[in-house]
Amino acid sequence: MKNIFNFICLALFTMGFLSSCEKDEVKAEFLGGTAPVLTSSTDAIDMSFANADNIGIKLDWTNPDFKFTTGRSSHNVVYNLEIDTLGANFTNPFKQTIVFPGDLGTKIKVSDLNNYMLNQLQLRPGQSHTLEMRVVASVNNATLTKLASNSVQATATPYKIPPKVNPPSTGQLFITGSATPGNWQTAGMPETVPLNQEFTKVSEFVFELTMDVVAGGSYKLIATRGDWGIQYGIAIKNDPNAVNGGDFKENGEDVLGPATAGTYKFVYDFQRGKYTVTKI
Repeated sequence: MKNIFNFICLALFTMGFLSSCEKDEVKAEFLGGTAPVLTSSTDAIDMSFANADNIGIKLDWTNPDFKFTTGRSSHNVVYNLEIDTLGANFTNPFKQTIVFPGDLGTKIKVSDLNNYMLNQLQLRPGQSHTLEMRVVASVNNATLTKLASNSVQATATPYKIPPKVNPPSTGQLFITGSATPGNWQTAGMPETVPLNQEFTKVSEFVFELTMDVVAGGSYKLIATRGDWGIQYGIAIKNDPNAVNGGDFKENGEDVLGPATAGTYKFVYDFQRGKYTVTKI
């Protein structure tokens, strides 16, 4: 009987405690904030290899003062600085995004901005471009809380830097392997690499080729037909995550070709050290 009485008392106490917690609980609801105000130190950035280590542009922005029903937010405010070309409206898949957890400004070195323009935005060196920048603030990157600032513009002319991968000195590039109609080349026998497996050099550092692919094979790139002296591949042999593109290097491993036969376009960019494989 005593045990039953103790059980009933414990149950009543637990119910009362939970009821008290529910009454005391206050759900925080997002009330919004004020879009950040972005300012820049210049609208014309002096870009050259000579001043690569100098600060190219200084950007500052204001705190959005996010508020909840419980008061001002004590959560971390994340600021995403977006750099795009004018007219793209920040929809460019190659726009540069830099994350700043809590900072209210940044200074961008000329060398870093040059890298963003050449390797991320894929802009041509030696030509003037107008950049557009904005800051998107949020609470821990939650979509509901995102607020975009005004945009600022600045002109900049990226300068040429050494390519990440040295292009073939022959000016030619061929593909060979079991993923190609000609299969792997035989050393000393250039005829084992069909002429239609030669890339077209579309610029100083970019080569393109459209060809039929044999399903499930592998391949490499070579600078001279029948010669393995200069070849290009990837870091991990037959990496399944690199079928559609990624980073490549000189003297790399075999590249795994597409699993489905068909016509594909290969683009190799030696400036950026990246390649893409796209089904046509």
